[in-house]
Amino acid sequence: MDRRGAAYNRAQARCRAGSHRGRRMDGSVVPTVSKAGVVGVPTVGIWQRRSSAEVAKAGRFEFFRGLPVGSHLERPLDTRDDFAAEFDYTVAPDGTAFAEINIDPCMSRFGPGGDDSRVDVGLVNAGTMRIRHGRDQTLVLNAGAGLALFDAARPMTTRTSRIDVSYLSLSRAAVVAAIGAATVPRGVAVRFLAPGVLTAELVACLRGLHHAVGHDTPFVGAALRTAEALALVILANLRGAGHHWPGELDAALYGAACHQLSLRVADPRTTVTAVAAMLGCSRAQLYRVFSARGQTLAGRLYELRMQRAATVLGKCQLAVSAVSLLCGYSEPIVFDRAFRRRFGMTPSDWRAERVASGNAAT
Repeated sequence: MDRRGAAYNRAQARCRAGSHRGRRMDGSVVPTVSKAGVVGVPTVGIWQRRSSAEVAKAGRFEFFRGLPVGSHLERPLDTRDDFAAEFDYTVAPDGTAFAEINIDPCMSRFGPGGDDSRVDVGLVNAGTMRIRHGRDQTLVLNAGAGLALFDAARPMTTRTSRIDVSYLSLSRAAVVAAIGAATVPRGVAVRFLAPGVLTAELVACLRGLHHAVGHDTPFVGAALRTAEALALVILANLRGAGHHWPGELDAALYGAACHQLSLRVADPRTTVTAVAAMLGCSRAQLYRVFSARGQTLAGRLYELRMQRAATVLGKCQLAVSAVSLLCGYSEPIVFDRAFRRRFGMTPSDWRAERVASGNAAT
């Protein structure tokens, strides 16, 4: 349906010029990423929208197939002349993009000649996509199918119902660093990503972005960075246990590790060993990526726990022992010491000071 990897200004210019580069798995459009880098990339969190409703009914299908594409949107699959299609997208400074695509039933073709600088992780939110690729192989994607990795530079055709799809568009160079040159198995264009803890977290990120479309909040940029990190770590683990982690994946490994910590602030079992096992890397690799940023994993977790403690203590009247459990401390006395080390006072004194300052303000 779309292929967003890039720049709104560039996409607009190519659209006006009638260029036919950069289309997506289901036939819709994607702003294109220059081989030399991203040009005119909008700020993360600023959504851009293109819609067939920009033109009169009779010309909507032709308008959409004339947008910057990397394959050919062949024909609609119903007889209505009011073809409806739209996509919303946001792009990070490094070219990673998220797009939400809604399009009427159509048939499209992909393969050589398209933009080969991107590889996409797709999630069907509603509707059905039938893909024919490889040696006459057929895949069916729907809302229950989970995540799939699409290489639109490989030959394939798609037939869709009215469909809503979320795409995370990644740099091919980053994907190759993670998984190797064969982004998908030889002879096919699509591969499913097996269910697991990390894939469930990535789905949650994409669902969050799906619901954030049109809302410019700090969440959008953070969720896009987290989704990219999780996706690359998931792909790296397709190589199997004990694989080499190239330095190009350090940022992804760090981002995915920080995400694990943020999800597990309340779990006292959160350790370097546990996080390394979750991400499929070694403890030494985690020590290295945190050390390169002047941090330790334990120090990062401690700071997250103290931030939560300060927030909870300032906003509700839970007993300090209950707050300690929410922050991953099973023993209140250990929590008390950790809090005093960070803030110079006990949790009870912190709360009393917040209450007093609030009363003085009113």
